[in-house]
Amino acid sequence: MTLPVSGHVVLVGPMASGKSAVGEILARRLGLSLVDLDQLVSEQHGPIPEFFAQHGEAAFRAAESAALIRALDGPPSVIATGGGVVLAAANREALAPHTVIKLDITAATAAKRLTEDTTRPLLAGDDPVAAWSAIAAAREPLYSEVATHAVAADAEGAEAIATALATVLTKSFTQEEKA
Repeated sequence: MTLPVSGHVVLVGPMASGKSAVGEILARRLGLSLVDLDQLVSEQHGPIPEFFAQHGEAAFRAAESAALIRALDGPPSVIATGGGVVLAAANREALAPHTVIKLDITAATAAKRLTEDTTRPLLAGDDPVAAWSAIAAAREPLYSEVATHAVAADAEGAEAIATALATVLTKSFTQEEKA
């Protein structure tokens, strides 16, 4: 399926919401390339956990913002962001002209997805699910601010979530054409 995408389709949401996995499938369905911001940062600065540990969160956020601007300056694509990309006001402003989809997940889904993931610096500690919940709650208003659409991403498998996204986008683009 190819939709008439103008600009980028940007996926935002908390850590473990499936932005990268879903983005890959959605990009293929839309006939676009996938730009994964975490991958861009890693390619330029090395593995994120090490970069984060050596240079701190502020340096990581600056690298993430630079990657977002590079991605938005490129041809239309599906962009999978990092969970904290919405923290910078300049990033939120840069996302405004694009189709931004917020992937929503519950703490229970996050707990299931995070059980084997030890690569997220902000979740290091005794209770990563509690840390995830606090971070997700703090960022929720920012995700909602930039989102043009929201999709529940608790389904099992990125394919099911990508299908839900494609449905939302199809309805959105159909409504835009009628307007």
